[in-house]
Formats: sequence, structure tokens, C-alpha cells
Amino acid sequence: MHHLNIIIGISIAISFAEAVPVLDHSHHRYKRNNGLKTQSPDDRDSCKPGVASPVTRVNTTERLKALRDLFTGNGIDGYIIPSGDAHQSEYPSDYDLRRGYISGFSGSAGTAIVLKTKAALWTDGRYYLAAEDELDCNWILMRAGESDTPTMTQWLIDNLGATNGTVGASPFFTSSSSWLSMESTLKEGTVNMKQVTNDLIDQIWTTGRPSEPNSTINALPMEYAGRSWQDKITDMHTAMAEQNVDTLIVTGLDETAWLFNLRAKDIAFNPFFISYAIVDRKNSKTRLFLNHKNRKLTENSTDDATKQKLHIHLNTGNTGDCNGMSGTCVEVVDYSTMLTEVQNINTDSSISQVWVAFQCNYALYSALSSKKVHQANTPAALIKTRKNAVEQQGMRNSHIRDAVALITFIANLEKTMKDGTKEWTEVSAALDLKEHRLDGTTDVTRTFHFGTPTDYQKECYTRVLMGQVDLARILFPNTLYGREIDAIARRPLWDVGLEYRHGTGHGIGSYLSVHEGPGRISLSHASFASDEKLDEFMFFSDEPGYYEAGQFGIRLENIVMVTEAETTYNFMNSTFLTFETVTLVPYEPNLIDYDLLSPEQIQWINTYHSTVQKKIGPLVSSDPVASEWLSSRTQIVMGRTNMGDNLHTNLAFLVLCAILTTIL
Repeated sequence: MHHLNIIIGISIAISFAEAVPVLDHSHHRYKRNNGLKTQSPDDRDSCKPGVASPVTRVNTTERLKALRDLFTGNGIDGYIIPSGDAHQSEYPSDYDLRRGYISGFSGSAGTAIVLKTKAALWTDGRYYLAAEDELDCNWILMRAGESDTPTMTQWLIDNLGATNGTVGASPFFTSSSSWLSMESTLKEGTVNMKQVTNDLIDQIWTTGRPSEPNSTINALPMEYAGRSWQDKITDMHTAMAEQNVDTLIVTGLDETAWLFNLRAKDIAFNPFFISYAIVDRKNSKTRLFLNHKNRKLTENSTDDATKQKLHIHLNTGNTGDCNGMSGTCVEVVDYSTMLTEVQNINTDSSISQVWVAFQCNYALYSALSSKKVHQANTPAALIKTRKNAVEQQGMRNSHIRDAVALITFIANLEKTMKDGTKEWTEVSAALDLKEHRLDGTTDVTRTFHFGTPTDYQKECYTRVLMGQVDLARILFPNTLYGREIDAIARRPLWDVGLEYRHGTGHGIGSYLSVHEGPGRISLSHASFASDEKLDEFMFFSDEPGYYEAGQFGIRLENIVMVTEAETTYNFMNSTFLTFETVTLVPYEPNLIDYDLLSPEQIQWINTYHSTVQKKIGPLVSSDPVASEWLSSRTQIVMGRTNMGDNLHTNLAFLVLCAILTTIL
């Protein structure tokens, strides 16, 4: 049956509560557009005469006209529309999908720029095909990362520099670091960058827009959080004192959720609520900024794990007022007042230093005097990445449950595909898998072949597997950044001239973000000021891959925890780290060429499969299909060639011994 001879990659990141936003971080001096393509919608194959328009396209002609009609009144010649919200969220709420609205492109990473007569969208290699299908022919598709594609700043200077033009953008939806970098480069090319505080997309997106997120906020009990929010506030004060900082501004949604031990559903598959926070060390005052605060403070919880109302959890009044409250209290105020509060902080002479993250939006950042700004990863971000004992066990438990769900799903999928009792599509498979999965923040990928793979496909899969195993086995000094070990996972592919264009590992949150910074394992992106070294109890993905457009794609992804390694020696009292793999899903033996594997790699795979069978086998024993599937993929294996190599080595040793005996 022809439909069996396919490769399927199962990769669904579930977060109940490398994608990397495409922003121009150019710090280099501007160079004219030498050697770059002259970009036009006519370059796109799907926009050539006579080619049928894909059904996925949205006609953006009227939207673009409405946007351009606002240019003159705002004194601009173009407008930048990034993907993010005011918190630089990787996955914004539906209400905040402004770039998606103006362009029709639904991918999670991309930036649109609209000029008076041109419109262009930059996105990375994951979305080239999707963008081609979704963008109508008003748009130039900029394939970010390709050598002949201009950066956003290059393109803006080429189009606006000769006339000293001005490009506008909302300061809320661009990070301060990105804004400052772009502004500096554009200035060299005689292009001005202007803040448009009343966002233009908000002004034209008046019909058919999803409602603002407004989900119930639930308290996360100590049995899941592992540390009280009161103790976390104390941790913030301690870190601030070490840096001589008076005030901390928290803008990341994962950080506010973690800091106050709260979870909600304002963003799909991310347990966040739209919010800001200010921690005032000098006055021992903490403020949380929420929309619809009075309702959220007093409404009943929607999570079975807790019955506590928000105002009780935060030890505040039912309107968010701390007057008369004893103990640590969180003052809850209106979300819309955040900018005013930051402006007040700026004029408060008693506050000398204010801590803001690199991702802090430019609107808040620019409201502060540069003399007051202490910009760095916040202590909330740094402490959050090192999971406490309760969070560690919660991660392990969620991956056990997720392994049961994934194994049950794929066993049934393979059986019904092979016996022809059910037809599957990518959409139906994704929906079915979603029904099996339970809870936690997981990010697991496996690739399967339900037919007869070619030798080349097997080699590619095996080399991806080799890279994943090698990274999982590595011991490394605790002084390293993730980018400094990325090559370990790539080497088996590099050995034969193959490569992949994404990072090898990203941080992962505990019932939080499926992509968590600031640490990462990646050679695919330039180093950022926000990068942090790997540290004990951080969780990362280990996910090398290989892809050929129009042919097949392979990715294997496990979640690992950084742990301290036991070493034979102890050079200058140094500490070495390694990884504990918490994902428990077997590999596809149909795609493994065991002759390519080293004895150490085979031993690791055998040990891993033995662990999977021991922990997951009893949990799927009542399902004969899943149990048999798991058992067939966790058998002990040995590589033929490696066995032969060992035999040759042993024979050579015996011959040498015989010769020495004769001589003696």
C-alpha cells in the first residue's frame, strides 16, 4: 500500500500551562544593498500569471489601504508590525495577532513592514512554504537567513533613505533591545524611527477581531509550585540588593505567573494571564497589574487543584487594596496604569536604579532615564530556570504520563495504517494525539516510517539519533554556554556533509513556557546579551534533525535536565555537568542502521530502552496494542560491524601475545 511508505514526525509541544521571533538585531554598520536580490511579489512562483491562488490566502488589499491611509496623519512613510505582544510573548493571544491580521500569514515567527507602495514579510526557514501559500500577491516574501535576502534595516534604508523617510512602530510591541539596535542602524542610513503609541493596527482592526483574553486566574498550590510566592518575593529582594537595585519591573508573562504561583488560560497552550508586576524593594511593596482586576480577584477558581480565590492567595483586599492587611500583601491595580507607574518611578528621586529585562518593551524602557536603567535578565527569569525539587519531580511525572499517551497513540496509528482500517491525515493524527495527552509542559518529537525506508533515509535518521545520544552523554564544565556544546549533536551529520538550520536545545518551563530562556543550546543564532550559562536543574530540549524539502524530514527530541556529573578526577576543584533524560519514548528500529553506531551509543540506547520498558511498560499493560508495540521497540540490540571490529581487535591482541610468548 503506497500510503505506508512514508515518514511521519510526531511533534506536538503541549504546555497547559528556536520558534524565534524574526527581528533585526543588526549591530553592524549599514552597507548598501550590494549583491542582494531586488525583491518583488513577482519573484514568487505562486504570484506569476496564470497560477491559481491557494485557498489559504487572505485578500489584504483593503487592510493595507486602511493602514496606509493613517500614514500621513502620523507623519510616517512606513510601519513595522512584529509578531509579539506588549510582553514579547512567543505565542500571543488571538487578540494580539496584529501581524497575522495585516498580512494573512499565520506562522508564529515573522515581521511585516508596510510602506506606501510596498509590503514585505520576513520569516525563517520553517515557514517559507506556509508563507508562500498564505501571503497574497500584495506581499514580498523575505526568506530570512538566505544570503541574498536583505535585512529589514537594509530594505528600509534602500527604500526610505534617499528621502530621509520615517518608519513608525508601536513601542509596546517591540523589545527595547531590538528597537535600539534598529534605530541606530536606520539612523546611519538616514531613516528615522518613530514611536506610534496608538497602534495603527488596533485602529483598523475593528471587525471580526477576537475578544481580549480574560480567563480566570488560579492559584498554584505549594504541592506543585514547591516554593511560596512570598519566599519568591524575598528572593527578588535579595537579588536586587546584590545589584543595589531599588525597583524591579517584570514584563514577561511566564515570569509573573511563576513569581506569584498563578496560572490561567489567556494564551492557548500557555498557562499565562496578561499582566505586569513591579517589585519595590525600598518600600517593601509589590504591585500586580491586571485587566478586569476586581472580577478576577473575587471569582471562583476553575482548577480542581485549588479552591482559593485570587485575593485570598495574594493576601490582598477584594479590590486589590493592601490597607489593613497583615503580612506580605500584593497590591493589584489596573493593567492600563502600568506606563504611568513607570513614569512616576522615573520622577521619584528616592529610586536610583530600576531593573528591566532585555525583552522589556520599548514603551516602558524609554519612560525611564538611562541613568536609572539596570538592564539584565531578571532574577525571576534566572531563578525560574533552575527547577526546585518539587518542580523537577513534576517534570518527570508529566513526561511519564505523556509517554503513555504518545505510545498509545502511535501504536494505534501504526496498526490501523498497516491493516487499512483507518485513513489518517496530519490533521486527524494531531487531533487524535491531543485527545490522548493529559497535562504538563512537554516537547517530544519522534519520527516513524511505516514502510521500507531507503538506506539513505536510515543513515540520516541514525546520524540524527547519534547526535542526540552524544549530547545526552556529554560531560562538560559548568563554565560553558549552551552554544559551546551544540556541535556535539551536529558532528555525526557534519561527518558526511549534512546539517540542520535550527538550534539543538531550548529551555523548557515547569507548567510554563515550552520555550524558556535565557539559556539555549544553539549555533544557529548569533549570541545574545541575554544568554546564560548552563546550570544544574535547568531543563532543555535535545533535538537535532535533518530535512530535505519535498522529500522527508527527521527530528528526534528529548527533554533533559542538567545535573552534576560524577568524574574520575577533579581538576582544580572544577564542577562538571551532564544531562538526565526525562523523555521516555522509544526510537524507531525500522530507521536505525546499527552498523553506524559506536558501542557506547548502542549501550546508551539499550539502557534508555530498558528504562522506558521498566517505567512505561506496566502503565500500558492493559492495552495489548500499545504493550506489544512498546516491547518490540525496547529489545536489546547489538551492532554487527562494531561486534566485528571488537572481534578483530581481540584476535590481533591474541596474535600479538602469541608472538611475544614465542620471542620470550
